[in-house]
Amino acid sequence: MKKIKVKQILIVVIILVVLVLGLFIYSCMKDLNKAAEEISDEILEPTFFDLPTVVGLYYEENSKWPSNIDKLKEFVLKEKLQLDLDKFKSISFLPKADGGLTVEFTTYKDYSNSEGTITGGETTGHGTLDFSPPVKEK
Repeated sequence: MKKIKVKQILIVVIILVVLVLGLFIYSCMKDLNKAAEEISDEILEPTFFDLPTVVGLYYEENSKWPSNIDKLKEFVLKEKLQLDLDKFKSISFLPKADGGLTVEFTTYKDYSNSEGTITGGETTGHGTLDFSPPVKEK
């Protein structure tokens, strides 16, 4: 009779130890998962780029300037960059004789990005960006 009680107690203790260890491991994994998510959110948090930066990145990647807005949009999507091109009513890419680039653009006055729509349609004015010709490596 005593052997049966000792065996039963031993089995119950082993089961409890396994359950406690299981809960401990689950708790650790949950904490590790939460920490990994927080780190990945910080690393993968989108960075919003401005137009001059993206045009410069385009040149670095392609060894040429973008020729139109569609080429720039393709690049932004391919590289997973954050640039809100919808705020521009128009963008023109004008190559310069010296190898540089002039970008002329017009933005919307009452642009609202909350729903991805343009509210208003008036323009704020025009802007111009001048890019120097690339430096040739020797």
